[in-house]
Amino acid sequence: MVSAVTLPGAERDRIAPFDGVRALAFSVTYLHHALQTPLLWIGVDQFFVLSGFLITRNLMMLLDKNTTASALSVFSFRRLLRIVPPYCAALTLMLLLAPAFALVILAAPLFRWLFTPNGWVAVYTLTPCRMDLLAFGALFAMVDVRDATRKALNSPVFNLVGYSLVAVIFAMVLAYARGLTGGRVYRALMHPWLQYLGKISYMAYLLHWFCLDLLARLPLGTHARVALAFPLTVLLASVSWYGLERPLQRLRGRVQLQRRAGVA
Repeated sequence: MVSAVTLPGAERDRIAPFDGVRALAFSVTYLHHALQTPLLWIGVDQFFVLSGFLITRNLMMLLDKNTTASALSVFSFRRLLRIVPPYCAALTLMLLLAPAFALVILAAPLFRWLFTPNGWVAVYTLTPCRMDLLAFGALFAMVDVRDATRKALNSPVFNLVGYSLVAVIFAMVLAYARGLTGGRVYRALMHPWLQYLGKISYMAYLLHWFCLDLLARLPLGTHARVALAFPLTVLLASVSWYGLERPLQRLRGRVQLQRRAGVA
């Protein structure tokens, strides 16, 4: 059994049941992307509501007894430390293992540099130097096809009230989870597997669609692909957590807070 990871200091103010909420939100989002399950796209909205709560809460706690400048500096540094390195790592992994059109995007500037001595005509007209244009068009086509189902939801009524209702519902979910101190729901959210999945959910969210696409190249049925892509996502997110994200949290104290005058 995987036990929940505790980071002394960095996570002393962590709201543990929220990790269970994160895990459920990611699982719902995964099922939507893997099986195109209707309505489960709202899992992403839970992430947004949760992020809004935690960002505002953390910033208010920092501003409570510290100068505004130091509080904003510490908050910005910690946010960058938490978000940017995993995002860059995920992007690098995708580029390394991406389909040919992504490699074309990387190779085209190299060809342009190599053909520079031959003059601008070669750089402008030769296909290897301009193939990134074709690749970007291919990327747009892929996004357009995938968004076909989402376009069906684009109704005036839903856009007017639907998203707002989803936000209210998920805010109520957070309020409920925040007040839990016991009971079945609390024990479920505190289950070690949900706690662990919640901790690695950021990188898992970044990589899950990539893992689904990666396994789509194999001769697998839909259900087999979905079943295999989930543990692959968890595995890659775990490598990121232990190898990158968790060690980086030790740097959180590099930017120091400065107390306001008169505050003990």
